[in-house]
Amino acid sequence: GKTLPRFTEGDTFRPTSMMMRKGQTAPPELLSEVELISLMNKTGIGTDATIAQHILTIQTRNYAKRVRGNLFEPSPLGMALCEAFAAMGSRDLAKPYLRANMERSCTDICNGTKSRADVVHTTLTQMRQVFIEMKRNANILTTAFARWLNMTPSATPIVRFLFFFFF
Repeated sequence: GKTLPRFTEGDTFRPTSMMMRKGQTAPPELLSEVELISLMNKTGIGTDATIAQHILTIQTRNYAKRVRGNLFEPSPLGMALCEAFAAMGSRDLAKPYLRANMERSCTDICNGTKSRADVVHTTLTQMRQVFIEMKRNANILTTAFARWLNMTPSATPIVRFLFFFFF
């Protein structure tokens, strides 16, 4: 909860005190719908007309579920996907940038600052790279699925098949 000064490699500092406190880490608080919408707005995902549909989609696809009225709890499937995407080192998969860029490009088409053909070409090129990366790192995905969905290692070929069938 405290802001640390900026350090660069090679900097040194002398601590003025050191304290050991008993405790443990805790998971972050669940997001409320208002916080989720705020994050979507901040990262450029969705419009006023589409945000509700995006929220419904994450629930329909079982990436997260609504609990205690207004909070979203990630499902094992959602956790598996996030863990796998982060382990793959993919900024595009684990973060909202790819989706936000696509939505900005669609707005640019509407504003006449980009052509539909250019946006389709750029988007397909980016998506092709994501697919190649996913295919190359499929073992990471299947390992995360096995762990979060309580699957045995022998079931991972099934997960790999389903992944490539649906994606």
